[in-house]
Amino acid sequence: MTPVHAPAPRGAAPNPAVAPGPPIARATSIPQTMPIPQTTPAAAGTTVATGTVVTVTDATFAEVVLASPVPVLVDFWAVWCPPCRMMHPILEKLAADYAGRLTVASLNCDEEPGTALTYGILAMPTFKVFRGGEQVASVVGARSGAALRKIVDDLL
Repeated sequence: MTPVHAPAPRGAAPNPAVAPGPPIARATSIPQTMPIPQTTPAAAGTTVATGTVVTVTDATFAEVVLASPVPVLVDFWAVWCPPCRMMHPILEKLAADYAGRLTVASLNCDEEPGTALTYGILAMPTFKVFRGGEQVASVVGARSGAALRKIVDDLL
């Protein structure tokens, strides 16, 4: 049996039996290989599913999401989050497919930290479904369109 050698403790001489690996590359910036999602700002009085993803802010969240007569799927996201940007085309498709029955909203957590803090958003993307002003479902992490569709179908 070959002995296993652990790396030397911090400050100790390196273990000669362990070959050093390649240096760790540090990212200096996040590559913008995926486009930043563009959404339609929610106009004052927007409470009906429009068929497009609407942008909500801390100021419009209560009016657009909590006061909506139809369920609302809210995407809590950030520009620096690649899975968040990857989800946007799926959300656009859901908004179009469920027009009139579901509002799909998007909230940028970096620009609107108040609502994200209120709802305990610790990871992105996070999807929350609201109905009648109450949160009825929550999913953390990127999901397939089919997975989100199942969540929505179960609540409609």
